[in-house]
Amino acid sequence: MSLVLLTAPSGLGKTTVCQALASTAQQQGWRVQGVLSPPQWQAGRKHSIHLHDLATGETRPLAFPALPEHADIGLWRFVPETVTWGNRVLAAIRDTDLLVIDEIGPLELLRGQGLQAAFPTVQQAHYRLAVVTVRPELAALLAQIWRVRDPDIITLTTENRDHLHRELANRLASTFSDV
Repeated sequence: MSLVLLTAPSGLGKTTVCQALASTAQQQGWRVQGVLSPPQWQAGRKHSIHLHDLATGETRPLAFPALPEHADIGLWRFVPETVTWGNRVLAAIRDTDLLVIDEIGPLELLRGQGLQAAFPTVQQAHYRLAVVTVRPELAALLAQIWRVRDPDIITLTTENRDHLHRELANRLASTFSDV
């Protein structure tokens, strides 16, 4: 079991890489589970974030911009029902080839809220490869939490952004030859 923490600033393409990796893995017939948090854009601005279940394809609204006094973290207000649903999705994962969790952020790591089921899922589920996205300023903290899994921290850059999903898919493919 291999754990990758994929880190990059907001807007560089962590979710896009995870979407491409999940699609590649599904095309290979591999089991893919987890969640993506794709942003929704309107007039060139991020106007909401959704939560997407990779196993079922179900998508629900996760967060919307809010005034600071109404925001949960930053300028975002999270939909409690979607957070609860996302935690159920993650908690149900037991055995998969590819586990994707996009993303663990300040809500989870600094406030103890959000997708808390990600923590036991990464520790207890059986997977060949897990990819968890995280902001650069939180990567070391998350690596420390999951130190028994000895995570590999990969920084997404403009140079590797277009091919990183293939490199990760190759890493996953190599686990099948190890059996």
